[in-house]
Amino acid sequence: VDDQSGKPLASFRVSLASSTLPKAMSSTETGPDGRYALEGMPPREPFELNAILTVEKDGYAGQARLIKYEAVDNLDFKLNPTEPVRGLVVDADSKPVEGASVALAVGRPNSFPRRAWNWATTTGPDGRFECLSPAEGPLNLQVSKENVQTYQDGGTFRDSLILVTLGAVAYLEGRV
Repeated sequence: VDDQSGKPLASFRVSLASSTLPKAMSSTETGPDGRYALEGMPPREPFELNAILTVEKDGYAGQARLIKYEAVDNLDFKLNPTEPVRGLVVDADSKPVEGASVALAVGRPNSFPRRAWNWATTTGPDGRFECLSPAEGPLNLQVSKENVQTYQDGGTFRDSLILVTLGAVAYLEGRV
């Protein structure tokens, strides 16, 4: 595991997740040279396993890869430091919305990796929120507050101010 310039990254968590893999054999940390080894794995033949291999550490954008266990010998990763995601939530009258729930997930809805590295917060009195991007790639953004419409969008939101306008909830009344 290296940074973009090729410098080895030590003490990064490397995890292999699968419904059939025992947790005791599923994670390790990178050494001072950036190398990692998952030891105690079951034999490859005839064992077949689709798994997700993730690399993460606070301050860096994590990565996840879908792998076929029997076909993998060596996987290298290059990670970037996290980047800020900032936004402002306003109502239909352009007034700040305090206490709105803001959630980020990696990938667009129904994509891989699905909803990994979730992050959530609430907006402050000025309607603003900020976080360090939890991972590389597109993000799914959801903003909600009771009695207003929920906002959802997907994309790359880093290094720009996201302006979210929450409108009033529409009500339908009738009689049967």
